[in-house]
Amino acid sequence: IDIMFENQPANQAAIRNEVGTILYNLRNMEKAEDEYLKAKSIWESQLGPNHNDTLKAVNNLGQTYLAQGKLDLAEALVEQAYLGRLATLGQDSPLTINSKINLAHVYMRTKRASQAKEMLTEIVERQTDWGQDSDKAILTAMANLGAIHIQHGQLEDALQLHQRCFEIAREHYGEGHPT
Repeated sequence: IDIMFENQPANQAAIRNEVGTILYNLRNMEKAEDEYLKAKSIWESQLGPNHNDTLKAVNNLGQTYLAQGKLDLAEALVEQAYLGRLATLGQDSPLTINSKINLAHVYMRTKRASQAKEMLTEIVERQTDWGQDSDKAILTAMANLGAIHIQHGQLEDALQLHQRCFEIAREHYGEGHPT
């Protein structure tokens, strides 16, 4: 990548970000982290800290840290991605919503379930109001909110959310889809 795209930093960063995603999906977190760090550094120097591409690498790096159990690093980056996207794209952007879901997931992992529950409830209610509840983000938010209900012993609420989530996924993606 360094040789082939030596004079094309934007392309180099985009490729590094994609390689990082492949490595992340293969669960090779150390190498994914390295690629995301390089992509973030390039995009940040070329485009600034609040550009959507930079925030993409910030979010991906935060997710990688979360998967590695580096919760303080994960929280700082995921929060940066969320706040950056909120400021530049607005609260209704799918990227902002995904970052908010990611931040709620960090809160779940750091024993702040009430904050996570509040964020996820807001997402589910807003998305439902928009009529976009077949969107994958809403399904993720609903499933995570259901998990919080389970942790708090609210099994009926969890069952209702998970059942609704399943029905939406089946209707939207079909019976055989992994979702």
